[in-house]
Amino acid sequence: MPELNGLDTINELRELDKFKNIPIFALTAYTDKDDIAQFSTAGFDEILSKPVKENSLIKIINNYLP
Repeated sequence: MPELNGLDTINELRELDKFKNIPIFALTAYTDKDDIAQFSTAGFDEILSKPVKENSLIKIINNYLP
């Protein structure tokens, strides 16, 4: 994303009422504990590290389905 990174994007999304309660997942190659803490603080509901494993993604998505 040439204009916004993931942290900037989530900050803008979370300011919009329609995105306040929608789960947003981060998919990232940055996986040290400081990066993960930064993503959590920014408002991501889940952080997945690359390469993502299919079963991990399905499990997380299922946690958010009604």
